[in-house]
Amino acid sequence: MNVATIFGIITGITILCGATWFATDSVGVFINLPGLAIVLGGTIAATFICYPLREVMRVFGLFMTAFRAEELPIANYIKVLVQISKDSSYRGEEYLEKSIRKIENEFLRDGMQMLVDGYSKEELKEILDTRIQQYHEQEIYATGIYRTMATLSPAFGIIGTLIGSSP
Repeated sequence: MNVATIFGIITGITILCGATWFATDSVGVFINLPGLAIVLGGTIAATFICYPLREVMRVFGLFMTAFRAEELPIANYIKVLVQISKDSSYRGEEYLEKSIRKIENEFLRDGMQMLVDGYSKEELKEILDTRIQQYHEQEIYATGIYRTMATLSPAFGIIGTLIGSSP
């Protein structure tokens, strides 16, 4: 769990609520559930209209990953690789095959498997560089979906304000 992300969200909400609490006598004026439903529902609906369902769901999954993500434990990966290389040097290739399957990082596991399978240095570099490039392109596409949502939500905010404030 990424503590910094959760801390940032809680701190932001606390400051916003505290400022609202001290700025007005009636905090309930700022609570508008129909307006909130219009903003969130409209933004999500418009996003599903603009992009394929599979891509939007993948992006929402990436959003949830931000809460779980921590820094990559590179030192741990190095220790695992060193241990696997030491153990496999006297236990053999069969042990190496089994050990590779236990590596948690998919990118590292696949790279090691290709190395064991006999791919040349150039082939390995090309394949892994291609994977990195494809991942990068997917992330750029995801930012486009987030930007679309950020562009659409103020318009739905205005609609929510108008409809939500109607008697």
